[in-house]
Amino acid sequence: MRDVVIVGGGPAGLAAALVFGRSRKRVTLFDAGEARNAASEHVHGFLSRDGVKPSELRAIARAELARYSGVEVRDARVLSIEKREPFVVHTDREKVEARRVLLCVGLLDELPQLAGMTACWGKSVLHCPYCHGWECREKHLGFLPRTETELDFALLLRGWTDRLTVFSNGVKLDAEMKADFETAKIRVDERRVVGLRSEGCDLRAVQVEGGEVAIDNLFVHPVQRQTPVVAALGLRMLDENSVWVDEHGETSAPGIYAAGDLTTPIHGALLAAAAGAAAAYKLNTALTKSSMREKR
Repeated sequence: MRDVVIVGGGPAGLAAALVFGRSRKRVTLFDAGEARNAASEHVHGFLSRDGVKPSELRAIARAELARYSGVEVRDARVLSIEKREPFVVHTDREKVEARRVLLCVGLLDELPQLAGMTACWGKSVLHCPYCHGWECREKHLGFLPRTETELDFALLLRGWTDRLTVFSNGVKLDAEMKADFETAKIRVDERRVVGLRSEGCDLRAVQVEGGEVAIDNLFVHPVQRQTPVVAALGLRMLDENSVWVDEHGETSAPGIYAAGDLTTPIHGALLAAAAGAAAAYKLNTALTKSSMREKR
């Protein structure tokens, strides 16, 4: 019997495991090895690790966890979780019982179905200016919105460059947004986007009906989905993509906690690590107090 099983070996899960290890808890972390940022060459904005490779960040964290005898890190995919106490976590290799479960498995990204998108993703097609904006500052940037609600993201991107083209691709701009774009000197191309032209993973142009537009980097927001193991739990949702958690990090299923990208629309490696640590603080506090009371 483990005190906690952590599902997911990214920044949130690794940070949580460190807290539990230092709290003398018996914890098993399962990592399927499918990092959401695997396509990116570097992690940015992570204090003391700015510019580190995603795989190196995980390796450093794993090495630190190895110092704590109560922490097990296993390379396995979690297939299902039985919602009862003790919880039974089934993987593609084994099953483990635990007093509590912490979900840190992140989200699945579904890229726009455009030729050349996959090859450029994480390299020259990007999603977050806080993660990659400095590296493409003052370049000609493009933005491909999916919906009207995403359009004002272009105003944020304008902070990194004065050359920005929004490829509206059928998304309609109202009068107020048109005025905002005009004031910010943001160009709008209303032609249908048909693909990307690149050399390897380096974007060269966005292909539109009747031509193409030379672009250095393109920003897109992929459709985000919960992983199958999380979706199968039938948890209460905060919105379309985010699992609801209370002030203690607990989901609508008692004893199952969640932290990181799957609980918030604001994503980043450092933010996920902080969320994982915070959830572990709260979960460890509740678990320890419960254990002490059980001794009466």
